[in-house]
Amino acid sequence: MPAHPRDGTHRPARLNTDRELTLELWIPLGLVATAIHGFSTVYSKRLYDLAPHPAQVAFFCLFATGAVSLVLLPWVEFSDPRGHWLDIILVGAPFALGHYAFVLANRYGDASFVVPMMGFKVFFVALFAAIWLGEHYNPWVYIGAGGAVAGLFFLNDGRLS
Repeated sequence: MPAHPRDGTHRPARLNTDRELTLELWIPLGLVATAIHGFSTVYSKRLYDLAPHPAQVAFFCLFATGAVSLVLLPWVEFSDPRGHWLDIILVGAPFALGHYAFVLANRYGDASFVVPMMGFKVFFVALFAAIWLGEHYNPWVYIGAGGAVAGLFFLNDGRLS
């Protein structure tokens, strides 16, 4: 188990709220999030009837995310972001650009091929977490990500085109 980034202790990941969520609860939450994201990805292709440019579709998706977040804001613990605007921009800008690239790829490619490409994300997360947070992953993480990438060949009749 990786060391906690703030104090170096080893303990399960937990949310910083009164109601603690253990790591085990994150598994079904992750599966629900994946199912919802899958629906969103496929359904977003319908937005091209309203917005012919991928940037508009990405904006609609991010706008909806912001609107839902504002509605949910009273029920979540929110820290004052003063002094952390650069951090917020450094998280938000790559997220928005990545979402735009994803929507663009989804527009021109098959959803059943574009979405599994997100399996590469595991490699980048592991790389960036190792560089910036000093985290290390079990070899099974890399093997699983390799399986997701290999699945691309099966989804596209053995071709990456």
